[in-house]
Amino acid sequence: MRHLPLISGLLAITLSAAGGAASASPDSPGPCTAQLQRLGYSRVELEAVNDMTSIYEARRGRDEVKLMVKNGSCAVQQVWLDD
Repeated sequence: MRHLPLISGLLAITLSAAGGAASASPDSPGPCTAQLQRLGYSRVELEAVNDMTSIYEARRGRDEVKLMVKNGSCAVQQVWLDD
């Protein structure tokens, strides 16, 4: 919980750094949806996209999480609980 302001700030910087940040439409699948499902995430939804990374919302077990994913490789860079 104490890291939430830091993570929120990093997320805002990451999404605005490229200047090309865009929100995805709710419930839209993204290019990394299948890869995230293979990693064990379910109900994967694309939330935001910029030039280098995308933010997905998903479920892992009983937890709802946010994932920062590198575009192109679909490598998960960061995961945090969605409160």
